[in-house]
Amino acid sequence: MPPRAIITPTVLALLGTLAAQARSQAPSAADSLNDLHDLSRYVGTFPCVNGLLRSPTLRRAVAALLGPVDAANYGEYLENPNCGKIERKDGYLVLDLFFAHSGGFSSLILVRERDAVMFVFWLRGEVGYQQDHVYGPRPVPPAVLHIAERNMNEGWGHVACFTPQADSLAIDLYRRGDPETGICKP
Repeated sequence: MPPRAIITPTVLALLGTLAAQARSQAPSAADSLNDLHDLSRYVGTFPCVNGLLRSPTLRRAVAALLGPVDAANYGEYLENPNCGKIERKDGYLVLDLFFAHSGGFSSLILVRERDAVMFVFWLRGEVGYQQDHVYGPRPVPPAVLHIAERNMNEGWGHVACFTPQADSLAIDLYRRGDPETGICKP
């Protein structure tokens, strides 16, 4: 047997071990997020994978926005959600968090890029319970409501229709949102 055949699996195993060690020792997003302005560095990444949801900076900002009771519950929510890639939409960085096949339990963290002001949309139960709220300064900017509307209609339009109402979203269980356009069907 040629030495190359013996060396190749050994070298591959060693490289795999070294790569795993490097990943485990590399600083995660949780360690390197010092300010909400830094979130832009993570556009295109998954916050539920890169450690960002464990960031003390992000968690402190969320806790300050939600208040002690809701922050404790939301902190539990952040422990193990599914997520989409962090995206830029209408001047905001958007973190899309959800529990797949749960009938609801979705959230968006939106951070305005120009000044790092945060908003959180949280649907804390099944869509039918209509327990949603937008946390953040008032009045809630139309762009925040529009982003939340489109996101919820794209993800949950098969269950209900979401439309902006005052400083939150109204949930109409008798209409449907269009997952392609993100708006409600007539």
